[in-house]
Amino acid sequence: KAEEASKKVAVRKSAPIEAPAYVRDFNDKQSSEDKKLALRGWLGYHSIEGITDRQREAAQRSGLDLHNNKLSFRLGGKAPRNVQEARAQSLTGSAGGYTVPQGFLNQLEESLLAFGGMREVATVLRTDSGNDLPIPTVNDTGNVGAILAENSQVAEQDMTFAQITLKAYKYSSKLVRVSAELLQDTAIDLESFIGSALGTRIARILNTHFTTGDNSSKPQGVVNAGTGVTCASASAITYGELLDLQHSVDPSYRANARFMMHDSTLKAIRKLVDDQNRPIFQAGVTGASPGTLLGMPIVINQDIATIATGAKTIVCGDFSKYIIRDVTDFTLLRLEERYADYHQVGFVGFSRHDGRILDAGTDPLKVLVMG
Repeated sequence: KAEEASKKVAVRKSAPIEAPAYVRDFNDKQSSEDKKLALRGWLGYHSIEGITDRQREAAQRSGLDLHNNKLSFRLGGKAPRNVQEARAQSLTGSAGGYTVPQGFLNQLEESLLAFGGMREVATVLRTDSGNDLPIPTVNDTGNVGAILAENSQVAEQDMTFAQITLKAYKYSSKLVRVSAELLQDTAIDLESFIGSALGTRIARILNTHFTTGDNSSKPQGVVNAGTGVTCASASAITYGELLDLQHSVDPSYRANARFMMHDSTLKAIRKLVDDQNRPIFQAGVTGASPGTLLGMPIVINQDIATIATGAKTIVCGDFSKYIIRDVTDFTLLRLEERYADYHQVGFVGFSRHDGRILDAGTDPLKVLVMG
């Protein structure tokens, strides 16, 4: 009997504690609407009259502190070839464990992805802190094996390692001011409005730096890869020069390679023909695809220079070797008092990023430079 009693006690001790009702509700379908209402209440919490009772109750159920002027959350994982750092912990925001509504997060993520093209083809690494992140590299391509005679000692050949270091540069969306009337108008999709405004602003400068950055207190841009071809002309690109650029990339990288260029450069290239007077450009099956060039996909990036003297106009290679680093959470601040006399609320976003070419010395990306 004593043994049976101890087993019953053990069972009672290990039984899970039932979650409060509002926590259970947060996990069902209704929680999505609660989160949207709570976020709308947070956005409009510039005065007591700025939110409704439903928004206040939804915030309480969701665990969102409406008084907290800072909201942090992890960007979603929509970007291709995402790599999650092992020490990252969760996708929930830091404000009371609140998860931002999917609609708002998607809007921000879509703005970052849609602008410019770099995020669509690069490898995105998400880390949980902004410490310097060294990535070791090694280039052993110049070393080969050897024939060994009988009873001969094997020769030594060391490997030489190097590293690239990813930083964490802080970016701001700049300030967005929203009127109290807009915040109180329930017909307005505030999640999309704020998410799009903040996401697009940060996306513009990120794409520019990932494309043209000089790696001095900013990311390294892809146009600063090694030169593959220098054109004979400053105003025209030939079929032969495109072939030379393609083959300046090692075959090991060409299996996943593509061309990246400005739309006006693509327009000029579409007029080129090969030695048999056939167009070298192949239109895409759908309007969403720019098509292929010499059998490789094309990425349009409006931050790459157009055809001009000395301009770096086309990048060719394996863009998965370009590493974009997103650091920890995106932070959104609500500024209530600063514009109170205008009956407005300010919103500003901050995030930290870096970008580098993962090049061990074998040039996964090559650039075409005008003469």
